[in-house]
Amino acid sequence: MQPSADPPASSASFSPSTSSSVPLSRTTSLSSQTDITIEPSYSSGPAYAQDSLLIMRDSLIILESALRELESQAMDQGLLNNNQFGEELQKIRQGLDDIDKGQTNGIQEINRKYPGPECLWKAQFVVVIMEDMLKHKALDVIRKQVDDEIKDKLGLLIQEEVQEYLKQEMPSKLGKDLQKMNTELDELHRDLHNSESKRMNSFLREKNPHEPLQTICKSDGKVSEYFPKTLDELFNLDDKACKALVQDYGLEVSSSKDGNLNRFMVFAGVQYQMVRRGNNSKHVAFDIPGA
Repeated sequence: MQPSADPPASSASFSPSTSSSVPLSRTTSLSSQTDITIEPSYSSGPAYAQDSLLIMRDSLIILESALRELESQAMDQGLLNNNQFGEELQKIRQGLDDIDKGQTNGIQEINRKYPGPECLWKAQFVVVIMEDMLKHKALDVIRKQVDDEIKDKLGLLIQEEVQEYLKQEMPSKLGKDLQKMNTELDELHRDLHNSESKRMNSFLREKNPHEPLQTICKSDGKVSEYFPKTLDELFNLDDKACKALVQDYGLEVSSSKDGNLNRFMVFAGVQYQMVRRGNNSKHVAFDIPGA
């Protein structure tokens, strides 16, 4: 006995007396870039519908397992917390849930409106839906498109991470290297200046006491405020100035004025030493032996 209600309106229609029907085409979208169109085949009978249902569920399990594996790989690479990447995976998973719910709701609606296992068109309609939704070939295409989409996202994420690292780390590293090179260059310039000054100071003689004394730079590149301008000023430094000079240039401090002065003159390249003669308070400059 045929059901009293008419079959549902659809792009596919079936008749118990004929095997010809209008082809049914359905588009299933998992994301904005995953569109698949499947041309269903035609089979009939409740037994075939039951087999297709089992195939559908097995295919869903396979695809669900593949998604879990992709999520695990993303977690291992620290990408699951990325908002954009997580949203893409959620879209794919939501699409699968929609397929499952849509297929289930569709079959329930058919059973409610058109009861009766003897309805051949009903069995054919269920088979076409299941084949259209989860045909093995469609699953392979979906899996490939999902893999390609995730690979593209991974490539973009890696590129963004590298660029962000370069923005944050490279300027800092280059700045430190540049600062180190500048420091070394300053030290070379200071050493060169001091060497040349000591060489020039070695030519100074007492008969020309007002010739300029070439400056010596401290470790910070500056010249001590107590540094004498001429040989005459050097010979007439007081005790405070002599002590300050040896301290500024990191020399060992002596307990006597003459000791501090002599140490500084050796350091500055001056070829003289100060000595006392008896009780005379004057200081006399002598050439250093071998000078």
